Amino acid sequence: MSFRAHPVWALGFRPFFLLAALAAVVWMPLWSLIYAAVLPLPMHFSAPVWHGHEMIFGFTAAVIAGFLLTAVPNWTGVPGQRGGILVALSAIWLAGRAVMLLSGWLPAWLVAIVDTAFFPAVVWAIRPSLVAAGKARNFLFPRVLLALAAVDMLIHLGGMRMVPIGEEVGLKAAIDLVTLLMVVMGGRVVPSFTANAVGSPPRQSNWTDRWSLYAMLVLTGLEFAPVMAGAQGLAALAAGVVNAWRMRGWQTIKTAGQPILWVLHLGYAWVVIGLLLKAAALLTDWVRWQDAIHGLTAGAIGTFTLGMMSRVALGHTGRPLKVRPVIAIAYLMISLAAILRIITPVGLSAATIVAMTHVASCLWAGAFLIYLIVYAPMLLRPRADGRPG
Repeated sequence: MSFRAHPVWALGFRPFFLLAALAAVVWMPLWSLIYAAVLPLPMHFSAPVWHGHEMIFGFTAAVIAGFLLTAVPNWTGVPGQRGGILVALSAIWLAGRAVMLLSGWLPAWLVAIVDTAFFPAVVWAIRPSLVAAGKARNFLFPRVLLALAAVDMLIHLGGMRMVPIGEEVGLKAAIDLVTLLMVVMGGRVVPSFTANAVGSPPRQSNWTDRWSLYAMLVLTGLEFAPVMAGAQGLAALAAGVVNAWRMRGWQTIKTAGQPILWVLHLGYAWVVIGLLLKAAALLTDWVRWQDAIHGLTAGAIGTFTLGMMSRVALGHTGRPLKVRPVIAIAYLMISLAAILRIITPVGLSAATIVAMTHVASCLWAGAFLIYLIVYAPMLLRPRADGRPG
């Protein structure tokens, strides 16, 4: 069997879910060492910027790529990329992680070019399927990916001191854009998956679907006007309230005994919590922005991605949609890690804060280590039912 014919290159979720889980397992402990000043690396960016960037443009980017390279062929009926194209996309992603880690020894312009190449490459890979199908609503995804590439470049320009506060604005906008993707995808898959499992259709409202999207677009746009903190806070509050109302008819209570379903509801609930915490940070002094944002990152992104990674891996390797109990524990570890990152600074000593941050990092990385142990054998082998993919 040739390298490119290996089962791992049969469909996009296989290499990129493996890479995402590896990034979580390796990068989070590495961040803990950098945070504790145990391992100071000479990077072009500050340590917090590197950490935030790699969680979005490293870990989350791999999950997004794996999902879209798998889902778009399903939506459009056009065969997806496999073999050499997936090898090339994986190499681009790995090159981005390498130049970001070694940025202190490399020209800043080179780091920027290599790192920002990934999302445009993914758009190039999925575009033929989207164009062939011609469904307008699916063109939102390449547009968001190109917007992510643009704000990634903004972060690099900020790091080169060419754009004032480019790093801060770029990271905030990137988190909003990923949240926008979760809002769009969550609205598509969570009610549908739940209805299929519980046997009754959800109560959905078209206005909440539209306004949850509009609110996130407004919030993302306002990130580029940092002096308008009040307007940003109101937009975050509106987005949180609309998305909470949107969940009202999703039959969440009926998923209690099915971890593969309730994890998606939990992930979407973290979207609501994260948006409301962001509003509180912008409109009051009850919570710091640095802490509130972990509701959207550690909580929403972590939970939603792990839930989708486990579901997609089971479905597309020909296995029943039922997770092992240890995976359900991993889902809860993500939430516990997020809670620790949000509440840690409240009235605690500096040493305790550092210790709890390390515990949160270990819990978060540990959840994805469990995923690797359970799912890597599935991702590296042919489908259990003998079908292609």
